[in-house]
Amino acid sequence: MEDEVLNVKVDVSTLMNIHALLFMEIRIFDQSFKTPLDVTHDRKTKDTFVVEYGGSCIHRLRSNADSIFSPFVDTSIFTPFVDTSIGCLLLVPEQYQTETFYLICRTTNALHVISKEGKARVLFHIDNSLGLQDIISMRMDSKGRLLMLDRNNHRILQLILDKEQVSGNTSIIAGWGSDGEKHVDSFLASFYHPSGMCLDQDDNCYVADRGNASIKRIDAQTRELTIFAGDGFIRHRDGPCLSASFHYLRSLEYDPHTNMLFVSELHSIRMIHLKSRQVITLAGTDDNPSYVNGDGRTARFQNPSAIAIESNLHSVELLSLIRSLACFSDWPPGLLDVVVMDYITRQIINLLVIDEGNNIVRRIHVELPCSSL
Repeated sequence: MEDEVLNVKVDVSTLMNIHALLFMEIRIFDQSFKTPLDVTHDRKTKDTFVVEYGGSCIHRLRSNADSIFSPFVDTSIFTPFVDTSIGCLLLVPEQYQTETFYLICRTTNALHVISKEGKARVLFHIDNSLGLQDIISMRMDSKGRLLMLDRNNHRILQLILDKEQVSGNTSIIAGWGSDGEKHVDSFLASFYHPSGMCLDQDDNCYVADRGNASIKRIDAQTRELTIFAGDGFIRHRDGPCLSASFHYLRSLEYDPHTNMLFVSELHSIRMIHLKSRQVITLAGTDDNPSYVNGDGRTARFQNPSAIAIESNLHSVELLSLIRSLACFSDWPPGLLDVVVMDYITRQIINLLVIDEGNNIVRRIHVELPCSSL
């Protein structure tokens, strides 16, 4: 069976003052997983990796494999994983790549490294003097420090690896280790079962504070923790960041090229434009969980979780591509100028989303006008 693809034009006049969507395509891969947990994409090799929670395996989709995933690492080979222990996968930034991936075991707190060939080994066990409980997300900042989200202790930790990568120093950078109050704008603020995090291009950390129905921001310089988005009410409502509402937040992903924050929550995908601080529903809705392809809110998800940026094509790259195609085509005079003007103002983003309830990976293709970025 071939991939299912649906192309949709979207009315930009209905998408608030950001004029966000020009075009969207939702696509599935012809493969189901046993409770997919995490997804990441290597932009250099263009390979996609999916962590299978139920099967304790990591699958890889090669860029030329036509939507067929194959086992990349069988985690049972190098550690006694069980269904409840396989954790999040981190693609190490290229400037720090002695190994390609970090993987953490959620029950033993063992940090593993995985090479580009799929060879895995235990690096070390993270010091558990802080009482780690369920590390579900990892990010690496521009200085090579590893940030970890400790969900059941309601906090964010920092792990600084030594040069030999045989040990590391772990410290708390936000959260008190107990469920926190809503709307406390200080370093002493707490989280309540945080569910995801990401870093922007300045290393500021955004945290999906699921229990408090808000997204919080940790300043990279001052470590001050403030509410970035969400009014604290568990519901689905778009609008300015502090007036918008979220319904059971799951995961966050930041795209530096568009300055967009992508959010998964109960049955929907949202996006936040960091400059205008507007929250907009990209696909799905907070009710009627299902599996339906379509534009905007006609699409349906069932508990979407991890998000990865698959690709981001700049208008300059589009222009180069169009001109290359024109060189090999007998285009009528003036047609190239029309096509260039149409595409030069667009920013293309491909998102990969774990649709956990449907046990599949879905792709969302979005085109944004550059005037909104």
